Amino acid sequence: PGAINLYAAAGPFDGVEFALRRLVLGNGRAGTAAQRWYVNTVQLEAAVDMMRSLERLNTRWRVQGRPQLQIGIGLNYGEAFAGNIGSQRRLEFTVIGDTVNTANRLCAWAEGGEILITQAMRDALMHAHPLVERPPLKLRGKAEPVVVYNALA
Repeated sequence: PGAINLYAAAGPFDGVEFALRRLVLGNGRAGTAAQRWYVNTVQLEAAVDMMRSLERLNTRWRVQGRPQLQIGIGLNYGEAFAGNIGSQRRLEFTVIGDTVNTANRLCAWAEGGEILITQAMRDALMHAHPLVERPPLKLRGKAEPVVVYNALA
């Protein structure tokens, strides 16, 4: 993730910067069914956009003899605390909570090119997206294995 942030900060590469911005915008709290549909649709579409954009970038870079980048993405759905955390000397906007921790742990399990989503995220999606069920993952902080799907890009 650090490498992608670095390259996205340097400038747009085939839409990667746009996809990252969309993913961040999709993390708002959603209450109504329509809002949940929008937020989760935007998150999954942004993840797919990121994978496709990175694939185009890697194709270009391969021809130029440059190194290839790989990312794995984890998406979860649920409640989280979002706000400014810290002190007067250093204040950062962040999101925290079990939902965020689970998504972070999915990112750690995701191989390059994978978009892993939880059952909660799948249940919150309001349109069909091709998914492949993976064996449940035992994640730190979870008593039971987590049901996980690979969202196909």
